[in-house]
Amino acid sequence: MNIDYKLLIPIVVLQAIFSIYCIIIIAKNPVKLMPKWLWGILCLNTLGCVAFLILGKDEA
Repeated sequence: MNIDYKLLIPIVVLQAIFSIYCIIIIAKNPVKLMPKWLWGILCLNTLGCVAFLILGKDEA
């Protein structure tokens, strides 16, 4: 089974951009439910970023 890694590059790049975006939001704005450092760790994967944007982003 041969995997063409060239197809994974855009997915990895988009994941990195999404994580960096969420970490910047965490650094600049107040957050809810958990401390900032924990949200930062969770935002290293896609599900953590989505959870932060839904649950942790403080709209104040």
